[in-house]
Amino acid sequence: MPTLGNQHNLVESLADRAAQPLSYLSGIYPDLATWRGFALKKVFQLLHYAPPQVDFREEVVESEERDGIARRTVWFSSSSQTRVSARLLLPTASRGKRPGIVCLHDHGDLFAWGREKVVCTEADEHPALAEHKAARYSGLSVAEELARAGFAVLAPDMFGFGDRHPGGLDEIDDLDLTDPEQHERFEQIARAHEATTGLNLIQAGATPMGLHVWDAIRAVEYLTTVPGVDERRIGCFGAHSGGLLAIYLSGLCDLVRATVAIGWVASLRGVIEAGVPGTSWMQFAVPGLYNFLDLPDVACLTIPRALMLVALADDPLFPATAAEKSFADIRKVFDDADKGVDFLGQTAPGRAVTSDIVREALGWFERWI
Repeated sequence: MPTLGNQHNLVESLADRAAQPLSYLSGIYPDLATWRGFALKKVFQLLHYAPPQVDFREEVVESEERDGIARRTVWFSSSSQTRVSARLLLPTASRGKRPGIVCLHDHGDLFAWGREKVVCTEADEHPALAEHKAARYSGLSVAEELARAGFAVLAPDMFGFGDRHPGGLDEIDDLDLTDPEQHERFEQIARAHEATTGLNLIQAGATPMGLHVWDAIRAVEYLTTVPGVDERRIGCFGAHSGGLLAIYLSGLCDLVRATVAIGWVASLRGVIEAGVPGTSWMQFAVPGLYNFLDLPDVACLTIPRALMLVALADDPLFPATAAEKSFADIRKVFDDADKGVDFLGQTAPGRAVTSDIVREALGWFERWI
């Protein structure tokens, strides 16, 4: 059901006019390598965010070991102006270098927590977080599942979430998040602040998605520097909005050898037909992208590396029928590159990450990294 009323037709007509000359399936490129060079350059241009490289300046603020996993809370620099907080999980029983996975959390309209959505912490006892993890992840802490399987896992906070939530504001700094009423007040303020920050980033010449993608790339680069991690065997996992970010990371960062992205796998056309998402979509939009190429094309930038996409049958914003069309288009490109075995696209029941999905994801990572 469209959410824009009589203005929906305008959005639909604009999408209809998009020529998308940078889609590989346009047939105008002599080979995949030529297409990828042009497409990569354009996507990075449209993200409008590529600050100068800086040293990570790693800081370990918490460390513990339990259940065979060494756990560290770390901070590292992604730019001269941004520090990323993350949870690092290192299996202690591993011998030699182990593969690593960056595990990206979702948006979920819940700002008080970021990485906590995919790792086990004391915050799991908070009713709001427990409800979120039950609805989005079937109560699982996905990063923990990956670590128990022997992978080194880095779960970073996205900008605006968890330890990176808005601060320096009188109306938010003194709130007690353990109190339900104060937590709800926090979320209301953070929600409004997200829109304000996003618009200011755009007016300053950047995009929120550009910042998210850059931070994710830096997270991969940081993970390759962790002692005991094999920099040649790095993967990425993301679900829901984290799945969309995983698709961009997979396409734009050659250090990622295998990716599992769950949800957010339909084309923009499929999204428009289902109804335009709410304001948080602005966090993940890349203005102008659809004039040149679409999300399935971004996914194809992964070639020649491995990509597993899972659509959720009951996703209200990204319908399974549109996802299946995207799978077919992506498969054509992988097949054309003689990399058909490197791609898997499928639809899972429901709208949550389940133990079955996690089991298949583990199989994918074990196969490729």
